[in-house]
Amino acid sequence: MAHGRKGKDKGLMLLGILSGAAVGGAVALFYTPTTGEKNRQRFSEWAGKRLEDAQQKAQGALGGVQQA
Repeated sequence: MAHGRKGKDKGLMLLGILSGAAVGGAVALFYTPTTGEKNRQRFSEWAGKRLEDAQQKAQGALGGVQQA
């Protein structure tokens, strides 16, 4: 039983860290000296790159599973 609790605690901690990072990022966007249009463009580029990275990793992981 203790093992299940540790996994749940780690999941909650990860959720807290990710939530804090998201809130911190959003607050930072509001306080930057650049325009909203420039911020949206930069965020869009950043998100696009992260999406491409995630897709490549997922394809790599699925490719390894399919070969096995």
